[in-house]
Amino acid sequence: VKFGQPNTLRLFSGRLGLGIQSLDRVSKAVGDYYASRDPERTWLTTGIGLICPADEFYLEARSPQVYVENTWYQTFTRGMQRVEPVITLQATQPISDLTAKVVIHDSVTGAAVKEKSVALPNLPRGESKHRIVMPAGELKRWGLYEPNLYFGQVTLIDEKGQELDRTPPTRFGLREVWAQGRLLYLNDGPVYFVCGPNPSENNVDQFMELGITMFSFGVPYWGRFLSEDTVPVAEMLDRKGAAYTTTGVSMSEMPMTDPEFLQDYDLWVRAYARRYQNHPSVFIYGLGYNTPGSWPDFIPTRVGRTETIDWGNAFTTLARTFSLRADPTRLYYYYGGARGPDFWSANCYPNHAPTQEVEEWFSYWHEKGDRPVITFESTTGTMAWVDYERNYIPFGTEYAAIKAGDEAYDEESDEYLAYVNHTRARLEFWGLNMESVAPLLVAQKNEARVRTTRAWRFWGVPFYNWDYMGEVYQPPKPPTGPRDLDGLRRNSLAWIGGPPEAWPAKDHNFFAGDRITKSLMLLRDRSGTDTWKLAWEVKLTGQDKPFASGSFDQNIGAYARLKVPVTFTAPEVTAPAHGVMSFTAQDGSGNEIGTDRIDLTIYPRPSVPAAERSAPFAIYDPEGQTTAWLKARGANLAPYDPASRQRPGVLILGRRALAGLKAVPFTAEQVAAGMRVVIFEQHCNDLGNLGLQHEDRSPRYVFIRQPQHPLATGLTPDGLRDWQDAATLISRGPEGDRVAISSRLARCGNRGSVASVIIETPHFGPFLPVLDCEFDLGYSPLLSWRHGTGEVLFCQLDLTGRIGQEPGATQVADNLLRYLRQPPKISQVKRAVCLDEPTRERLEALGFAAVVLGERLNPSTDVAVVMGDQAAAFAARRKQLVDFANAGGQVLILYASEQLLADSAFGSKLKVEETIVTRAGSRVEQHPLLTGVGPQNIHWRFPVKLLKLTSEDRDFTSLLGGLAGVQRMGKGSFVFFQVEPVAFSDLTAVKAEDAEIVAAMKEKKTPLPDKEISDAWFLRNGMRSRWQVNKLHSLLLTNLGLGSSAELTRRLFTVSRPIPVSPVNAFMVFGPIPPEDLQTAPSGGSPMNRADLTQFASHRDPAYRMQTARGETIRWYTPTDSQNGYGLDGKNDWAKIWGVRVRDLGIGVAYLWSTREREATIGVGADWWLRVDVNGEEVFNSDQDGFGVGFDLKKTVQLKAGWNELVVYLGAGSNGHYFNLQITNPGDLVVAQQLTPPKAPPESLPPVSELLPEESELGFSLYSEVLEARNDPYAYYAW
Repeated sequence: VKFGQPNTLRLFSGRLGLGIQSLDRVSKAVGDYYASRDPERTWLTTGIGLICPADEFYLEARSPQVYVENTWYQTFTRGMQRVEPVITLQATQPISDLTAKVVIHDSVTGAAVKEKSVALPNLPRGESKHRIVMPAGELKRWGLYEPNLYFGQVTLIDEKGQELDRTPPTRFGLREVWAQGRLLYLNDGPVYFVCGPNPSENNVDQFMELGITMFSFGVPYWGRFLSEDTVPVAEMLDRKGAAYTTTGVSMSEMPMTDPEFLQDYDLWVRAYARRYQNHPSVFIYGLGYNTPGSWPDFIPTRVGRTETIDWGNAFTTLARTFSLRADPTRLYYYYGGARGPDFWSANCYPNHAPTQEVEEWFSYWHEKGDRPVITFESTTGTMAWVDYERNYIPFGTEYAAIKAGDEAYDEESDEYLAYVNHTRARLEFWGLNMESVAPLLVAQKNEARVRTTRAWRFWGVPFYNWDYMGEVYQPPKPPTGPRDLDGLRRNSLAWIGGPPEAWPAKDHNFFAGDRITKSLMLLRDRSGTDTWKLAWEVKLTGQDKPFASGSFDQNIGAYARLKVPVTFTAPEVTAPAHGVMSFTAQDGSGNEIGTDRIDLTIYPRPSVPAAERSAPFAIYDPEGQTTAWLKARGANLAPYDPASRQRPGVLILGRRALAGLKAVPFTAEQVAAGMRVVIFEQHCNDLGNLGLQHEDRSPRYVFIRQPQHPLATGLTPDGLRDWQDAATLISRGPEGDRVAISSRLARCGNRGSVASVIIETPHFGPFLPVLDCEFDLGYSPLLSWRHGTGEVLFCQLDLTGRIGQEPGATQVADNLLRYLRQPPKISQVKRAVCLDEPTRERLEALGFAAVVLGERLNPSTDVAVVMGDQAAAFAARRKQLVDFANAGGQVLILYASEQLLADSAFGSKLKVEETIVTRAGSRVEQHPLLTGVGPQNIHWRFPVKLLKLTSEDRDFTSLLGGLAGVQRMGKGSFVFFQVEPVAFSDLTAVKAEDAEIVAAMKEKKTPLPDKEISDAWFLRNGMRSRWQVNKLHSLLLTNLGLGSSAELTRRLFTVSRPIPVSPVNAFMVFGPIPPEDLQTAPSGGSPMNRADLTQFASHRDPAYRMQTARGETIRWYTPTDSQNGYGLDGKNDWAKIWGVRVRDLGIGVAYLWSTREREATIGVGADWWLRVDVNGEEVFNSDQDGFGVGFDLKKTVQLKAGWNELVVYLGAGSNGHYFNLQITNPGDLVVAQQLTPPKAPPESLPPVSELLPEESELGFSLYSEVLEARNDPYAYYAW
């Protein structure tokens, strides 16, 4: 520096470090990774590419002997409140007799408030550190909303009293933060944070006014620590009194096991820590992105457990070790890294878990967790929009029906249909957003957010909500500042909960005289104490005065969570009476904290029935629990021996009675002869053995499909939701007897369930649902199969433990007993009599008995069936069919044509005209032919061309908007049904509509993306419509009295079920390996014939690195979600890791568990070249076996008992680098994402005796198609 003259200082930054000769290894690793991710420099490395933050600097005169290089004002509140400045000195030569003087000033007044001088020991040449302890009990602490700051200054003085160096004033705050067990502590006690996004000066005050106390910089990926500067935000939050979670020196994409690299990494970590060390707002550093661990780590029993720490991960362990060494006063996390040592911090997306269970997700952690939890991505009880679609088909209405029932279909708008049919398919994957077209779904999402946000905060979980509390806002984005939902981020909340021991419970139905306990839930996330004024009352509708009320003051402390019980008695009523419990809370200043209200229904208490004296019901009930409650309700029972020749009028199979049976304990002949069978509360596998598809969804909402049915007497939708207590048919979860989690998320409890296991309503045969529930209302917990003059009733409602306590369950039980005591009125005895063999086969395929017409028709036993294209055959049999109808018979006309209706039999009274519709009418009429039909059965995904009936004849009854109808004729009728299945494969109407919508959007100057929608997409979109059409046929035929086909009956009485398939999603992935000839064009041929593939796969050290011929370093990756290479329904897309590089190879390794030796079947498809090895044996090679679409290509593979090695070699084509893989799962399949076999078997495996055989004779299928994982409405996507 030339004194007295101008001096020039130049700073250089080369593109990705190019041209800089001495670029450190950390910066080079970041630059190399950026270049590999974006070789064209189009998005990640635009501009100059590698950008370093412009750190503050200044020029000053220093003593040539010694100077203060750094001062870290470490502060502590435990033991004794104190400030401990750690002073780093640099001396050019040994020096002695120095004094360090530390002065602390008030940041507002500037006055000195603490001072201490300390004689320093003899200083060596170079660096030395000195800690000065300053008791500071009189200083104010820095805390949330309490930004008490001080300035510290250090002066070096020699023995003569001369000043050698003086630091600039350094601002700091007196605070201490630490983790203790599962709790975070600040200063003198536990603290709970409300999380929000990275703030700015423009919005931080708004955020904090809402209640946010911890802000996040965002994802600590790659080189953000190098390219982005967050010190200004930390300075701002210091002044505001808010906590900050910022990025540390990330280990992502760093060669952490290279000792030379670690030397530079250590320097970076220490220098980086210095920039933030005196900022009290900085509590937590993020050290990496989506590692270690993956979504299975956030199942409830693994959340926040020390046992999940992965010290074996060298990268995360070393990053934390070096960071903790540089700054032991902060905490460290890994974004999406559930196995990190300080925090459990996985991306927590409990998609498709019932809201009740998401509320209780962290209850296990609250009971037994021993590490702090924080979620940096979550959706709190709702789902990301893309989770409302399956196989890229959106299902907003169908998902909304889970909670709204029929209302979901009533609310469906034309705008919604246009969006899901024509807009969605043109958008990129994350572009799905139904907020503007599905208001009912939005309302449900908001209700779920309110419930689960309250619950998670009460459990003490700080979380960032990706949906509405994080960095991403769903449109419409507020014009200014953040948005809040019902004040969920406020410091103080108050609401009504269940009893203290079960506060998330939603009990709302009670009997007169019940003692009801609710909790006033209080949450206060502020320091200090307050006294709140609480007031509550319960009032019946129509009454002016409450029948119970109370008001009182409640003391509440800092960061408190209180469950204040209030108890009252339900009044006497003579009929169900609705009421409301309301609650208000005010703070000590009279400001409203919150209000809440819940609806209640009080039922008259039913009398205890006297014991019956009529003929007993036979019962087979190994557990005895069903027997107990039946007797309590007055049932006369007699034990039933399946081996005997008893022929009771009523047979009851108790809870779990089918378990372990090799044969159904009654016969079809018995049922046909009039026996009625009730099967209570069976488990999934036992229902599956009868050919019934099932779910263990534990629905909390069930809807009445047949309100006129005796079993529905006195039931209401409100009485069929959120039942008291928890069911016990299946385990609380997530271990045990739940559906395997290979493609499903774990579950969390059964509280409030109305049914544990539900049956998917069969598509074929005479099945009638009394109640509907769940996705697309496609499942039933109360389902009837009628046969002859008898019936089998599947009652999957969770009655055990609820009778006499839950009004809805008690009403169902009493209805059942009354129903069984009455003489049966069932006649499912007819057969379809068809004009030709193809028609007979069609009816048999629908599961109904059918024959070809002979000489006679009997109205008591026959339904004549005529197809619309059989005009000539009808004319030939006209007299016989008309006489049959006049005599009381029914003639079913399927898909009547103009030619058929021109027959003289119809007297020109009926016409057909073409119509294009998306549903069969606006509502389902109350008509005997439509019993069991719901709006879901007449609701179709896109417009179809059909012929609808019109008539002026008074004897004609039009149904379903003219798509069905009844023409009376004598004592009988002609029944018409126009919903022809083939119409749902005709895309003419939907493609014409598509063209119109695209043109209209262009006119509005808001064109859709220029993308053609394929026929394959439209056909996929129509799949569930085709299923509903099959159901609609079956319901119509059932209501005509047709009986089951022999094949369907045989299936129901044969104990056997198909082996399911499970997707394989979890691999360790190595690559990308360039082709030997470095030719990156498909014409280069298959890379599968190279000799070194097995050698590449043999390196099983997760830290292994190798240099490629391109000069790149490649390694093993551990994908953790579907956006970084983890499989999605069996589609493993490695382009998510490194992009598409034609002919580049990737290698995937996983281990498959098999309890027994077996021949499994895999389904394979690839883009592009693929080889699969199992236990060292090649089982698939696309060079010989082809490529396949989806899982089309099937191969048999030999699995041994124990862990089986699975190695996949995948070469990229020009359009993708992915493959599809699934495997048969007899019930014990577990996929381990490891490079070496696990040392122990998986936990909670079923016994070998319960595993399914690889092949079995299944016979007739009750469903249209096998449900694949990609179409499964409850399949879990790991984001």
